[in-house]
Amino acid sequence: MRKRLYTLYNYLASYPVIALLLAATVLVVYNGRQYRPFESKQQALLLQNMELSQERQELREELNSLRQEDLRKRYILFNQDFLSLSEANADNLENTFQSVFTANGWVISSTKVVPLDGEAVSEADAELEEAAVEYGVQGREWVIRVSAPRKENEGDENFLPLYSLTQCIRFLWSRSPVMECRSIELSRLGDGYEATLSFFLPLRDPNGLNEPLPAEL
Repeated sequence: MRKRLYTLYNYLASYPVIALLLAATVLVVYNGRQYRPFESKQQALLLQNMELSQERQELREELNSLRQEDLRKRYILFNQDFLSLSEANADNLENTFQSVFTANGWVISSTKVVPLDGEAVSEADAELEEAAVEYGVQGREWVIRVSAPRKENEGDENFLPLYSLTQCIRFLWSRSPVMECRSIELSRLGDGYEATLSFFLPLRDPNGLNEPLPAEL
């Protein structure tokens, strides 16, 4: 066994074998140097991918911030078009929109502002509710009763009660404060017409009352 080991060592220590090993080593080093540009390129691509990922994350965060800011501005803008709880009273609404109904041939008989469940609102309840309103759209119902005398035809102009009420509703819908007509009840009387209209009044969020409207809007 020892003799065989000595023989192997002699072969390995011979010059041809050493030259062959050196040549193989040079070949391996040479081949390794050829792959270095590919490794460097791969490292550069990985680094560029990391930078792009970070930039994408920053852009995503900026976009989310812009979306939140845009949503906040829209909320402030729409909140300005709603009525505050102190403004949502029958006298204020009647004085503001009486001319609209008068111009279309109607006379306001009575108005009242009630919660959506139909119960009357007292001033004390209104103050307590204004202090306790949470985030979200609160609302009131404005019930208005109008009447119009039956008119004789004047030339080609006829008084169309439903059309005239529709014109009133269209005007109210296009003007601030925001209000939506919930129902119309139209009755014909002996000497004219009578109608009862119900409007939904969204109330302004008191938490956003003190926030100024952005100048760019």
